[in-house]
Amino acid sequence: MTDTKDTNGRRDRRNKRDRKDTRSGTGGDRISRVREMEARLNRIKAWLDGYVTQDIVEDVRLLSEYYQGPLWRSDFEADEAGEFPADLLRGVLSEDGIYNVLTEYEKLLEKEPGKEETGDNEGKRE
Repeated sequence: MTDTKDTNGRRDRRNKRDRKDTRSGTGGDRISRVREMEARLNRIKAWLDGYVTQDIVEDVRLLSEYYQGPLWRSDFEADEAGEFPADLLRGVLSEDGIYNVLTEYEKLLEKEPGKEETGDNEGKRE
């Protein structure tokens, strides 16, 4: 069944809610994953703003893998289908948000060669 619009112009997405994606895990797994990736995104943003935290390289790697792999798309579709609680922070499901942060990170590395390799991620960048 394809999406249809109700009398208020909203799409009926029941089919997406009924569809199961075994790769994406249970609802609780998805919520935990979105929370974890949201935290990583926020740490990377703080680093880009000049407040460096530990393990930023690992955060970037894991966030990039999540964004480029099937789990991000699955979580995005679950969000579109209304499967997450309303109070769940979901900036990590913004396609442009992740792309912009990862691109900004790469540009910053080009300006600060050796930053990623040294793991010197403590304190404030100058």
